[in-house]
Amino acid sequence: MQCSNFYGKSSQPALVKLISTGPTDPYDSEVYDSESSVDDSVIDKDYIPEELQESDEEHLTQPSTSHRVNTNRLIYDQIELVESNLIGSSDAISNRRNIWKHIDIERVVVQSNNIRNSCPNVEILSPMQYFSQFFSDGMIDHIVFQTNLYIIQSNPNSTAQTCKNEIKDFIAILLYMGVVECPSIRDYWDPETKIILVSETMTQKRFEFLRRFIHFNDNAQQMNSNDRFYKIRPIFDLLRHNCLQIEPTRQQSVDEVMIAYKGTRAGNLRQYIANKPDKWGFKLFCRGSSNGIIHDFILYQGQTTFTCSNLSEEEHKMLMGAKVVTLLCKTLSNPGNCTVVYGDNFFTDLKLISHLKSSLNL
Repeated sequence: MQCSNFYGKSSQPALVKLISTGPTDPYDSEVYDSESSVDDSVIDKDYIPEELQESDEEHLTQPSTSHRVNTNRLIYDQIELVESNLIGSSDAISNRRNIWKHIDIERVVVQSNNIRNSCPNVEILSPMQYFSQFFSDGMIDHIVFQTNLYIIQSNPNSTAQTCKNEIKDFIAILLYMGVVECPSIRDYWDPETKIILVSETMTQKRFEFLRRFIHFNDNAQQMNSNDRFYKIRPIFDLLRHNCLQIEPTRQQSVDEVMIAYKGTRAGNLRQYIANKPDKWGFKLFCRGSSNGIIHDFILYQGQTTFTCSNLSEEEHKMLMGAKVVTLLCKTLSNPGNCTVVYGDNFFTDLKLISHLKSSLNL
C-alpha cells in the first residue's frame, strides 16, 4: 500500500503557501514553533527548493492585520498626545514666576462676653506640691509611727528613733536613685564615685539603718489576716484615697498595669504579661481618666483579691473581669453623670453591662 494513496500527494506549492501566509509577527501565531521547525530535507531528500517568482508572491494572500495596526497606531497616537501635553505643562510651570506681595492680615474681632470670667482659675502647683497631693503628710506620719514601732519591737532598748523630715529625705534619696543609677548602693557614698546630693543629705550608715527598719504596718497583727499585701496595705489605702480626691473626666478606662519587679522574693505575686512594657512585676487593675491620671486601683493577689472588698454576694459570683470593673466603678464620685467606661474583651460582659446600667446608671 502506498502512503500517497492514503494521505494524498503533498504538493510543494501548498507548503510554500502555508509558510508564506503566516502572520508577519511570528509571536502572534500558535503554530509558529511547530512550523518553523519543518525541514524540507525530512519531507523529500531529493527536493531542491526553488526561488519564488515575483508573480507567485503577488498571488499569495497575506493575513489582514489592518485592525491590529490601526489599534496600535491609535494607542501610540494617544501616548504621544499625553506626553506632549505633559511636556508643555511642565514647561509652563517652570517658566511661571511666583510674585510675593506684602498684605496686612485682617484683624478678627471675637465676640464674647466675660471670657476671662468663664475660664477656670487653675492654680499652677510646684513639683513638690503636686507630689504631696498623692504622697501626703499623713502617709509620712504613718511611716514614721510604724518604723519607730518596729525599731522598738526589734530592740526595746534602742533609742535610734526617726522623724518626719528624715523619712522625707529617705524617700527623696530612693526616688533619686531610681533616676541616677549606680552599680551598687555604696557607690553613692564612695569617695571616688559619690553623688553629692545623696552623700550630703544622709550618711550611708543612717540610710542603711532606715532601709532595714522601715515599716508600714504592725507585724503583730499579721497572723489574723489573709491579706498577702498586709505589710503595705495601710500605705496603699492612703495612696488610693488621695487618688480618689482628684476629679475624674467623663471618659474612664479599666486596664491592667504592671509595677516592674524582677526579684525572686515575691513568690507567685510576681506576674508576667507579655504585651506590657514591664513584663515582670506586680499586677494592678486600674481605672484612669482620659488625661492619664489614675483614680482607683486594685492589687492582684490571686483568689484573695476580693476578700476584703465591698462586693455583694451576687457580684462575687461574676467573672474576674466583671468583678474588677464593678469594684472600680463603685468609687466614681458621680457615675450617672454621662460617664463612659472603656475596657478590652477581658473586662467586657453582657451581664456586667446590664448590672452597671441597673446599679450605677452607667
